[in-house]
Amino acid sequence: MAWQPRVAVRIVSSQVRVTASDADDDGCDLRRALKSRLGARVEARNWRLRKGPFGLDPFVRALEFVHKELRRGLQLEAALAAATGALGDVHGGLRRFVECALAQYFDYHESREQELGPLNFLGVWTVVPLKQNARLGAWGPLYESAAGDREIRRLRMGKARDELTPWASIAAKVAGQAVGAVEPRRIHVVELGLADGIEEPLLTGLTPEQVETRYDDTGRDAANDVVLGSQATPGVGCGDCQAAAVCPELVPVPEVLQQDHAGRWTRSIAMHELLSYEQCPAQWYLRSVAKLPGVDDGTPAIHRGNVVHEWLKLAHQRETPCTAADLPEPDTGHLGLAEGVLSQDDCAIALPFLKAHIPVCPLADAGTTVVEIERNVHGFDAISDVVAVAKPDMVLRRGDALVFHEVKTTEARLPESDDDAREKYPVVAMNLLMLEHGVTQWFGAAHGEVQLEVVTPRGARVFRYGTDDELVMTLSRSRIRNLTGEWLDDREWETRPGAHCRRCSVRRWCPDSVAADAPVDGDSC
Repeated sequence: MAWQPRVAVRIVSSQVRVTASDADDDGCDLRRALKSRLGARVEARNWRLRKGPFGLDPFVRALEFVHKELRRGLQLEAALAAATGALGDVHGGLRRFVECALAQYFDYHESREQELGPLNFLGVWTVVPLKQNARLGAWGPLYESAAGDREIRRLRMGKARDELTPWASIAAKVAGQAVGAVEPRRIHVVELGLADGIEEPLLTGLTPEQVETRYDDTGRDAANDVVLGSQATPGVGCGDCQAAAVCPELVPVPEVLQQDHAGRWTRSIAMHELLSYEQCPAQWYLRSVAKLPGVDDGTPAIHRGNVVHEWLKLAHQRETPCTAADLPEPDTGHLGLAEGVLSQDDCAIALPFLKAHIPVCPLADAGTTVVEIERNVHGFDAISDVVAVAKPDMVLRRGDALVFHEVKTTEARLPESDDDAREKYPVVAMNLLMLEHGVTQWFGAAHGEVQLEVVTPRGARVFRYGTDDELVMTLSRSRIRNLTGEWLDDREWETRPGAHCRRCSVRRWCPDSVAADAPVDGDSC
């Protein structure tokens, strides 16, 4: 079958390399295919993807350093100390993680050597030939024992998973065919959580013949699917894709971030991430760039908002106005639309807010139709080299207007005015600029509108803002310009300690002593 990408591609060689991770990636098919075709060059005028930092790079460098020192005869404790001392210019939070991860990793490693005997380190990135112009690759530390055991380890920053996916089949084949000093007899594939050192065995003691059979059954088709993918699906990987500037599914939104230059690397950003950066740059960096594991501090308010949004999604998918007859009756056990989706307790939490929503349901407005429900809108800002992401709860069409509808729940009082609501919920500014800078035209509308529905247990109100209101647009541009200016050029990502530290999901790794002292349940390091 011929590959048919939806972007202009120049093929300079026919080399193909499929990795185990790509076969496991359920995101964008086009992005996976472009990564696997080493000779494919997307034709994007003067633009090229600028890769950002990879969170595990410092750990891998330290891991390789430790094994080098161990081969020189250094004791493990001394090798670990030397490795962390040689990390160089690494963010303080990432350094804390690497120190913890190394300790957890080598605790596991020593236990495996007790079981399998001394293990020879073969490397972290392994590629083996498959056929002419085609190779398979797997990223993960690979070892061999003198008895012919091979073990490849999938690293998770947080907790290991026990799910058996095509990754294991492809990684096992790569491990079995890698060049080593001993003929492989048994192949092991494990996942290891670096934050807690707990492993999940995926494949244990397979013979090379069993590995080949497993690859034929569960790996080959997954690898072929990677190479032939052509459907573009916007998602978390857009900021790391060589087709970002020309992707047919990304809305062109030039200068939506109100900046006149590009930042340090191609990336993506959503409003909640910008607010995270505004609160504490280190928090944003550790979450969104380093992608360190965090604690789930799901507050009652967050849970309440989630269950209300889930019910509204179920209701609005019918594309009819919500009515009192639709409401769940948790006291009687009748959950209606929420049956099998929300629990009785969740419906009881949501019910006062759902009752308040009924009188202001936007689908009751004459002439309003549903375009999308709970679907993110991704746009590419060629000026700042950023994929900007809007996350409206609904995209509606009302006459010649395209409407982004946002729902916010709160126990507090309703905002007193349009200005009060806009100041309290900065997402209004980002949504207005996304509409103004290309999304409205993309959907074939004449102008854009943001509807902000604020819902309390005592009532609800919808605040409306249009792209044709020049004062509102001027204020929105200023808000986004101020939010994105420092973020785009930051190289330090310093901490901003405050009351929010106790709620920070990555405070475990914070380099600031005040924030780091905030208690975290379940610490392993």
